[in-house]
Amino acid sequence: MLQAYILCKLCFVCLQSFPEVNVVWSGDTPRRLANIDISVAVATDNGLITPIVKNAIGLGVQEISDIVKVTVCCADIYISVDA
Repeated sequence: MLQAYILCKLCFVCLQSFPEVNVVWSGDTPRRLANIDISVAVATDNGLITPIVKNAIGLGVQEISDIVKVTVCCADIYISVDA
């Protein structure tokens, strides 16, 4: 699982280095985004969830891991209580 967080950190670094690829299409032209947000797909017993790590340029691999783990834990609790 650590490899996924390292890959996530590498994506942040790459998008920071090459901001011209951090875009969305707006009509017929690309619009550059100010923030770098990455969604991580995580399989849980209750299904697939995709926590979003928002604007995490300054975060390390451990901090990214913590954000994803807390989000997954909270989603599992919410889903199990709601079901």
